[in-house]
Amino acid sequence: MSLSKVSREPCYRTLIVRRKICNPKLSRVGEEYWTSVGYDGKLRHGRAVTDFLTLPQSGDSEVRDGWVAYWITKNRYGRGQHYEVFGHAFLRRDGRVCAWFGGRDRDAVELCEGFRVLSRNKNNPNEEMPFEWVQAGYVRPREALGFHHHRIAKYEYTPDDVFFGDAHMRSNTFRGVSPNSKFYMEVRSSLRSRSTIYFLHFLMD
Repeated sequence: MSLSKVSREPCYRTLIVRRKICNPKLSRVGEEYWTSVGYDGKLRHGRAVTDFLTLPQSGDSEVRDGWVAYWITKNRYGRGQHYEVFGHAFLRRDGRVCAWFGGRDRDAVELCEGFRVLSRNKNNPNEEMPFEWVQAGYVRPREALGFHHHRIAKYEYTPDDVFFGDAHMRSNTFRGVSPNSKFYMEVRSSLRSRSTIYFLHFLMD
């Protein structure tokens, strides 16, 4: 009995690599939109309170006084412990710019130095308002504005208590501090199903 030799064609797997095209405008707010409040409490780089962005209103409630703030710390919760969060900036009666942030330990953090405030485009100060609020259920998470897994959010706790805070996409959690009560407030579960949570969004062209 003769044995036939079976020839096999070499098998190749074709791997198609597609370049990932990232559009930073989808979720990241550029540096040109921020004003730094220095550790001496003064605004940096010639910025003024009049540069802070008063955002358009949405829903049935409005933020009467305040601006979006952003804070990063690497030492408040232990050496080398990174924490970042969006919050609510305001002008104190003594003229200082301060802000409330929801802390890592569910604490209400008030700062008057070392954070940033969302502001007019420093490269184009006459730019029309580039942002709008969109109810959480009507915006895709990658199009909501912020940094990393954090998104700029607004919480309409009551018609008279509306404030800015932080929506963390991975943990599906909103945290912030109401300037009225000065208490830490947290909302868990599906943020996108809540009619009281809004995300900041670039106005569509």
